Amino acid sequence: MLSRDKSKKRSKKGVSIIIGYVLLMAFAVAIGTIVYTQLKKSVPTNSLECPDGIVLFIEDHGCQSSILNLTLKNKGTFSIGGYFIRASNDSEFKIPQIDLSTAIIHGGNNTFPGIRITGLNNNLNELGPGKSTVNSFNLSAVGLDKTYSVELVPFLWYVEDNLQKLVTCGDAKIKENIECT
Repeated sequence: MLSRDKSKKRSKKGVSIIIGYVLLMAFAVAIGTIVYTQLKKSVPTNSLECPDGIVLFIEDHGCQSSILNLTLKNKGTFSIGGYFIRASNDSEFKIPQIDLSTAIIHGGNNTFPGIRITGLNNNLNELGPGKSTVNSFNLSAVGLDKTYSVELVPFLWYVEDNLQKLVTCGDAKIKENIECT
């Protein structure tokens, strides 16, 4: 009789451990499901894209001592908010690597990294279709004594949920050989 009572106690003890593990696993799955649903709600489902028809063009350029002047024209169908600008000081580099946004002295504001085009209307996307802007850069401020090429990548500003969001237009990137010595 004594051995029968011991076997009942042992079997009950084993069942309580298994029930504990099952409850622990159910609790972990429930918490994971709650966290997953909350994260899924907070992640935006629509991605902002740059529309087709963005064309930024270097209409004219000039160099005076260490100042680079660029006249940019929007030849596209949408307004442009600004651009990223990089320069190369070596003719061997295929991709310009030196950021000129910190060297702007006229025609825009440094948004790091990038230039926000500013104008009279204080719009987010100030450079409308067919409009031009002149921007000047102090090349010596970024340690350049000469340039061989300049690369521009336009960007747009969108307002969504009262937040300003920047959208890069990588497909509209231009590179032009501009020699300043």
